[in-house]
Amino acid sequence: MLYTAQEKMLYNSLLDYNYSNPYITLDDIQKEALPPEWFNKQYSLKPTLDNLEALGLLLTGTEDTTSGDKRTYTPLVGKGKGSAYGYPCDEFKLKDWNAYKI
Repeated sequence: MLYTAQEKMLYNSLLDYNYSNPYITLDDIQKEALPPEWFNKQYSLKPTLDNLEALGLLLTGTEDTTSGDKRTYTPLVGKGKGSAYGYPCDEFKLKDWNAYKI
């Protein structure tokens, strides 16, 4: 499947951030997960997140966390419908996790 440059950049950045973070909020994405190139190109975040979800690469929803309900964005990995992991670092070595990048 072909992905746009912004879809690849955002998905791969979310994979990096998700490796040691249990959930990712929009605030996390805007402050922590976006690479500098994203801002140089002035990509639109929300439409790209929507595209990743439509492509089956992103799970979005509300999670009950210790600090209240949060809207989260979790990359899906694997074959078929994919799986979401809250703490991938507990189950994958970094090089194996990075193999899911697009």
